[in-house]
This record gives sequence, structure tokens and C-alpha cells, in this order.
Amino acid sequence: MPEAIKISCNNYIAEIFVWDIVAELVKLCTFPSPRNPFQIDFDYFDMLPLQEKVLASAAMVNVLQKILIYTPEHKPFAGQGK
Repeated sequence: MPEAIKISCNNYIAEIFVWDIVAELVKLCTFPSPRNPFQIDFDYFDMLPLQEKVLASAAMVNVLQKILIYTPEHKPFAGQGK
């Protein structure tokens, strides 16, 4: 039986963003579970060709900016690095 993610069970309680689901899936599927599921893998970006590196970096910055702006402080991945 597939494991139910906690976010989907509590979706009637609070507003849920896609990164909440991504964070929970990363923690469920990764061992050991990362403290910050959105930690940047700089080695991945270093190996990309220049055009892909620019596009991937811009997309990553956009997503991280949205996470920073819209995530409440009580979330475990909010405010990392402050």
C-alpha cells in the first residue's frame, strides 16, 4: 500500500503550496532525510553546459524566491541560512 503523505491528509487545515509536497516527498524518499530539502547541489550546476546552467539557475532562483516569500516561518525549511 502506498504511504500517505502528511500534507495531503492536512490540506483542509492550511494553505498548501507545491513545495510543501516536494519537501515531504524528498524527506520520504531520501535516506538520511535532509534537514533542508531545497539545499542546492552546486556540483550539478557546475556540470551543465553554459546555456542550460543559466536557464536552470534562473529557474532555481525563481522557485527559491517564491519559497522564501510565501512560506510561513514555522515550516522547517523556511528561513534557512538566516
